[in-house]
Amino acid sequence: MTAESIDAGEGGHLRFSVHKHAGDFFVATDIAHPPMRLAPPSKYLDASTSDASITLCGGAHAEGRVYLGILGGAHCASQEASVERFSGNCTSDTTFADGAIVAAPLSPGHFT
Repeated sequence: MTAESIDAGEGGHLRFSVHKHAGDFFVATDIAHPPMRLAPPSKYLDASTSDASITLCGGAHAEGRVYLGILGGAHCASQEASVERFSGNCTSDTTFADGAIVAAPLSPGHFT
């Protein structure tokens, strides 16, 4: 996995945080339209995981809206989601600076 580290002033980064109360589900983000597939950056919250976050370096400077999508898993779920805008150093597997998208590849067993 390759991590990108950039510095965007004036709150240029976004961090989506999700707290799961019960169940299991996937979370994914996308720009300009709701996420319609599980592509990076996405995460799975299984029965043993209660908190996750996705950080988008430079996401606040992206063209269009930035969306957080939640796809239900095998069990009924309950969750809370929030977004935070922040400045300074940022480390993420996805960068939206200058319109470029850098994503880490998924391993073959990622969704098993």
